[in-house]
Amino acid sequence: MIYYRSNFDFEEQLLKKNHIKKPDFSSDRKNYEFEYLFFFLDLEGILNTPIQYDLSFLGNLVKYFGLNPACENNPQSKYEYWWGDLDNFKKSQMLNDKVFFWEFCEKNNIPYPRSIKDIRDINKIKSSEVIIRKRLSFSGIGSQIKKVNKLIDINKDVIVSEYKEKCQDFGLIVEKDIFYIYKTIIDKNNQFKGVESYDSTHLIDHVFDFVPSIRKLDIYANYPFQIDGFLSGKKVFFHELNYRNSLGQVFSYIIRRYFPDRSGRILLEPYQIYLNKNFDFRDLIPLTPLDGEFSYRFGLTLELKHKN
Repeated sequence: MIYYRSNFDFEEQLLKKNHIKKPDFSSDRKNYEFEYLFFFLDLEGILNTPIQYDLSFLGNLVKYFGLNPACENNPQSKYEYWWGDLDNFKKSQMLNDKVFFWEFCEKNNIPYPRSIKDIRDINKIKSSEVIIRKRLSFSGIGSQIKKVNKLIDINKDVIVSEYKEKCQDFGLIVEKDIFYIYKTIIDKNNQFKGVESYDSTHLIDHVFDFVPSIRKLDIYANYPFQIDGFLSGKKVFFHELNYRNSLGQVFSYIIRRYFPDRSGRILLEPYQIYLNKNFDFRDLIPLTPLDGEFSYRFGLTLELKHKN
């Protein structure tokens, strides 16, 4: 039987020269904040975790999803990571580097905001503002928006792109034979708040023509992989490759496997707000444990709706 560990510190690990597996449990609580997402992927293996999951939570997995969750609290010396691939360390470093994806898009005529990694190329930026992003980061963590004329130098660990107003963020999951698009829910402060089904053909029509070129990534990456993008006016842009699991991938898996005739969304909210929801309503399904020893900061709710 395969044992799995959670590694939500995946991007931090990629900043190191290499990774060495340790038999002891990490003391970094960030690895357990969303660890329960493991169960919804229905992987054939045992979650090796220090968290004692409440029986009511495990019962919900049976009730709503027909799952048979397995977890083990005793540390195992042999295990695999399920969130991001650290066995193929150099490969994961390369594919998750925003500079790699930018250069791939440039080579394959995939729309990507004009970008630079050297201050000497600043004249290539045509907008008055730029967004500065860490080359290995996620969910916009550490991003900054600055005026071009205030940019003095560029750190080797970032990529600088022209800033564009967005009208819709989206995720594109590319699998061997199909692709799947979902909306990314962002608040007015550009903070990630969840993911949602995309039922209209409008965005799909924008993205469809670029999928064959994006599939050329399969010479580097195994399926599935996920691309982040956005609409600016009527133009589509791609700006990040996530070669790891993501909430969008978990959401798409849940919808397609367990609720194929439904659409919906997953909302990310402060845990105290989450606890006050009425989960007796049949179309609201709690994903985050409602009880237990772990002190959560956020709660995830699956809201289902009937397709139009």
